Amino acid sequence: MGERPPAGHGRPPSTARRSGGTISTDDAGIVRRLNRQRRCWSRELNQEKQKLDLEGDLWRFALAFYGRPGIAETCLRLQDEAGIDVIALIVVLYADTVLTHGLDEHDIAGLQASMRRWREETVLPLRRLRRALKQPPQEFPAEETEALRGLIKKTELRAEQIQLALAERWLSERPPHAGIELEKALTLLVGAASGDDEIAGMFARTIAEARATARG
Repeated sequence: MGERPPAGHGRPPSTARRSGGTISTDDAGIVRRLNRQRRCWSRELNQEKQKLDLEGDLWRFALAFYGRPGIAETCLRLQDEAGIDVIALIVVLYADTVLTHGLDEHDIAGLQASMRRWREETVLPLRRLRRALKQPPQEFPAEETEALRGLIKKTELRAEQIQLALAERWLSERPPHAGIELEKALTLLVGAASGDDEIAGMFARTIAEARATARG
């Protein structure tokens, strides 16, 4: 007897054996194209999820809140005198007054961790440079230095806008649950200086204005 022909010998080239039947090479090509398209759609969906909304609800709240009487000055004092990250302050206020589910201790730690590297490597260096150029050395060209400082100020604002967008994405991924009282939540942003009466008064002012902002 001669050698047994290899498996599949004699089948039409347009078919391939599959369990339960056969599939034409044309159909197999369609399946491959559909799988490629599915992978492409999946990548696009993931990219869409990763996109930041720089002008989302949190950004609009921040603009309205910061425009309230005396708030810009209060936030600046909290930043410079108490070392508070004003972006974190705004996020905590927004979660409680607009989303109506405040943050707890673990949330606030997670929020700060999610923004820390961006803040430390973009926002803070830009702020230090802007402030350093407010009173530049005499040998610096005055007009050009002031123009540069203006550009840095705009870039710093953009960096803060991105930080807010990062925070809003973090909020959207957080399962809603009851938080702690807003007053207590804000003190977690300060740490050792949280018992200061003056700081407590500034917190009370920000809470009142945040609630007014939320009401519209």
